[in-house]
Amino acid sequence: MLNRQGILSLILALQYKDLYGVDMINDFNATAQERQEAQEMYDEYLQYKDDKQPGEEYEIIAHWAEDLSLDANFDLVDENTYRKTESSDIDDILKKIEQDPLGLEGEDRQREQEMGLPYEE
Repeated sequence: MLNRQGILSLILALQYKDLYGVDMINDFNATAQERQEAQEMYDEYLQYKDDKQPGEEYEIIAHWAEDLSLDANFDLVDENTYRKTESSDIDDILKKIEQDPLGLEGEDRQREQEMGLPYEE
């Protein structure tokens, strides 16, 4: 079974090696298949790197997440839409904190429950 998080870390190690010349790839003790997968993904990144359009980096992240079955762990949302729906008024933010100082209610808590994360009351 592939270590999906390890593959993502290997991609970063490949980039670190390219940028700074420091090779830490062997520190991951990755299998040949994990190394190959990471190298293929990094090569895909290199194809996008120099001639990508604005926002295309999100597409590659979403694609990698699908390939590694990690796409259920996060949501990519349009920033402008997010900013319109989120309150930026400091009074509203303070009111929410006062009403639920530990963040036990709301969307984040609901999302944790949906993901089956452990929770102690």
